[in-house]
Amino acid sequence: MTMTQDAAKMAARLRQIGKQIPQRTADAMKAEAEEDMIAMKARTPVRTGTLRDSGTVHEPETHGQDTTVTLSFGDPGSGAEAYAAYVHEHIEIPHENGQSKFMESVLNESRSTMLERIGRKIAFKNW
Repeated sequence: MTMTQDAAKMAARLRQIGKQIPQRTADAMKAEAEEDMIAMKARTPVRTGTLRDSGTVHEPETHGQDTTVTLSFGDPGSGAEAYAAYVHEHIEIPHENGQSKFMESVLNESRSTMLERIGRKIAFKNW
């Protein structure tokens, strides 16, 4: 194989990888969100379990170059709509189990290493 053939082969592989990056990124972001959701649910105050059970990781959404993954508790129809906001924001209320700011605290702790973890999930092996 000549250098030109090698370069063409490499260029083709790089184009293939480039096409995969948006979906791999969205998948990695969702996987990270699911891991954070586990931690959030462990910190969610539990009276009946409805609030904890309402925790949801939504499908990634891409708009132009931006991809987002939404995590939520107390979505409409979950039965925990009012309770979710109340419990999250009223930090003065003691909880037998769980804590206020159960979402925010996990994201604050996760933020500094999130990009690195997502990058590891995107990584292309054997290319």
